[in-house]
Amino acid sequence: VTIRVIPPKYTGEAAYDLRSGLTVAEAPAGSAFEFHITTNKPVVKAELWRGANRLDDAVTRVDETQWIGHDRPSGSADYQFHLTDQLGLSSQSERSRPTVLSVRLIPTRPPKVVLKVRGVGDTVTPEAVLPIQIECSNTYGLASAELVQESTRLTQGPKVTPIEGLEPRRKQFTRTLSLLLSPLGLQPADRYSLSVRASDYDD
Repeated sequence: VTIRVIPPKYTGEAAYDLRSGLTVAEAPAGSAFEFHITTNKPVVKAELWRGANRLDDAVTRVDETQWIGHDRPSGSADYQFHLTDQLGLSSQSERSRPTVLSVRLIPTRPPKVVLKVRGVGDTVTPEAVLPIQIECSNTYGLASAELVQESTRLTQGPKVTPIEGLEPRRKQFTRTLSLLLSPLGLQPADRYSLSVRASDYDD
């Protein structure tokens, strides 16, 4: 058996084969798998089972001794092939121990964001300039990073501004900015909050 892992598109990674004979695979959530098997004798029927459930139309015949099973599970799972040869003999019997193929899906973590406002307390003037440092990271690459400003003065809702300089699929991104508050038209006693949000390619 050879297990092929097909990572989901959000990872940006190409499909790859595990070393022949390995029966356990770990991959990011959303991955699909192909199980390439070669039998020691001609087989006329091959079924792929996930746990106690037979998967319909999940096996492709290459030739009488080579078959490919495929599935995209929603969670970690164990698989078995049920094989039948030309004499009607089955691979499922008390004398033969079935080969179990296991896949473990690893949940992806959301992007990590750190926002630092240096040398500034929790009270500022409406004309303040905030020196901010932004750090964003993600295992499989960032899709976007945005600055979010909120205030009771902003009646149309939060002001969201894309942070310039982020290259697609970059895994680490750091930016230092001088943020002017004057364009917001804030008045004394207004409340103001600042945050950063980032997204990856996992839908």
